Amino acid sequence: SVQEAVVSTQSTGNENREEEYKGAMDVSRRLFSLVVRESIYLHPHLDPNGISGSKEGDKVTVVASGTVNRHSHYVGLFRQAFSLERDPSYNNNYRIRCTNLVLCNTDYLPAPYQT
Repeated sequence: SVQEAVVSTQSTGNENREEEYKGAMDVSRRLFSLVVRESIYLHPHLDPNGISGSKEGDKVTVVASGTVNRHSHYVGLFRQAFSLERDPSYNNNYRIRCTNLVLCNTDYLPAPYQT
């Protein structure tokens, strides 16, 4: 399960905010709230400019970028990086260790999540 997350927002009005979450439950709740409470949907560009990755030993980084929609209306762009590690306790499958989500150029900024 994801242990850390950073959610950064940068609006067209130059309002910037960064939220940091630690622990699987807080991370899951925040990402869940973006979809359920705030109707934020991330649509990655499915081409080499929208999805990229790198590998160093057992660690992998995957980066996705694309558009942000709210209630099917375009509100901006996003970039999300995932750090993955092999987990020997799960047959050496990769597990997300942390993620960093940046919402840019948005006319709508999600409210900070209250845990």
